[in-house]
Amino acid sequence: RAGLGALHCGLGHTHTSGFLTTLGVPSISSSNFKKRERESGKAVEEVAKDSCNQFNEEEKRLSTTGNEEVVKLGVSLPGGKDLTGEDLRATLEEAIRPFLSHDSVKKLAPAGSSQRNESVNSSIGSKAPKIRHYGGSQSSDFRTAAGIAQFNKGNRYLTLATEKMGLAQTHITEQNTDKIDKKRKRDGERKSTKEFKKARRNSRKKKNQKTNSAEKREEQPGTTQVHGISVEFCKGRKTLLRRGKELEAVSQTQGLSDFCSFLKQQSRSFQVVLIAHNGEKFDFPVLINALRRNNLLELFLATGVVLVDSLKIVSTEMKQKGSPLYSCKSKSLSDVYEVLLKEKFDAHDAQEDATALSRILFQSPLQ
Repeated sequence: RAGLGALHCGLGHTHTSGFLTTLGVPSISSSNFKKRERESGKAVEEVAKDSCNQFNEEEKRLSTTGNEEVVKLGVSLPGGKDLTGEDLRATLEEAIRPFLSHDSVKKLAPAGSSQRNESVNSSIGSKAPKIRHYGGSQSSDFRTAAGIAQFNKGNRYLTLATEKMGLAQTHITEQNTDKIDKKRKRDGERKSTKEFKKARRNSRKKKNQKTNSAEKREEQPGTTQVHGISVEFCKGRKTLLRRGKELEAVSQTQGLSDFCSFLKQQSRSFQVVLIAHNGEKFDFPVLINALRRNNLLELFLATGVVLVDSLKIVSTEMKQKGSPLYSCKSKSLSDVYEVLLKEKFDAHDAQEDATALSRILFQSPLQ
């Protein structure tokens, strides 16, 4: 059984010995292991050969039996019913006759699926991993046979192999093989449903879209390249630079505190409204998190400020046929500005962005 288990799990003597000794079970010698491996390997080869012969006979039977008046096209037809009729057969034969010549066959692309081949390769690979060298010994043949037997018979090949070796069956082995085979059958049935295939197709589509988006982002210039702002150490201190020129800067806490004071002062005379393009997903969360980190969120909320995302306004306008933005294909601030005002601006500059958004909302045909 140790030899059969090693073949089934893709283990050699070293790994089997390590597993047994870790459990506190005495190991077996290398020569004894090879002897047991040969015994179980020959039994597995017989099981694999019998299963292959069985499937060959079944294939022969299916290819030679059947009613001559029935055109077998499989169960994928409506209702799962076969097509019948001599007239239909004659018409189909006439249609495919031009493709039956030897030259025509050479031009046809193979329409078969390689999934079953890949499945067999995967099964064999689990018995003979590439990281271990079994190809130079008889063990490679045994492991290949184990993979084929498992593919043809499922994990039940283990019980068939033990019968070939004349060993008594154990309840644990039978219970485990039945459990795994039932799970394999359920998975196969689940994966063959239309719902699963549709979900898998959608998942693959989303994954491809995500990959394409990531590739596009990699092709775009970095943030520093766009607005030219960077932070560097000059004379032992952090300095904010824009295209090499030093900018006046204060700490984040000081800047936010001054900002809240400004809002409080303005709120005495006006209802303060902060508008940002795509602010709901970017600007506002960044601002709120920064205020919270600096313990200034309550001071900010006390001003009664209202937050508005201009992207929602643009999205609504783009859906209305009479809107000047109906023909606009992009919701970006620069594209919206160009469509409405027929000119461009220096995007990604804070002051320019604010001015552009103000003109879009209050000085463009949109109003």
